Amino acid sequence: MIGLADQHICIERLLILQSIFEPLWSGCCSARSFAQILSSGNRELMRVIHDQAPGSLDELSRITGRTIPSLSRTLKTMATYDLVRMEPGHGRRVVPKVLHDRVTLELPLLDRRETKGGHA
Repeated sequence: MIGLADQHICIERLLILQSIFEPLWSGCCSARSFAQILSSGNRELMRVIHDQAPGSLDELSRITGRTIPSLSRTLKTMATYDLVRMEPGHGRRVVPKVLHDRVTLELPLLDRRETKGGHA
């Protein structure tokens, strides 16, 4: 299990593994994409959202110093991973909410195919 507070070392290791085993990875959800979405900057953004509960992207922009378009892109990507949700606010505003306080990555290291005799 990887906690948000202490996973930066694990993510760096995943990036190293990704670069070593790059030819073996396929699919939409690689270790690289997982590491990118949970970068230290994005984890800090989720911490700010959780701790300061901004009422809009404008407020989050003021708190973080990031532009609204940049925040919007990042949060939309995080939402596709079910890490955040954009809830309706006052008027046309949206309010970012963090959905989880930790994530777990299950990453198979070996392809478990059955061999003769029914053993993996």
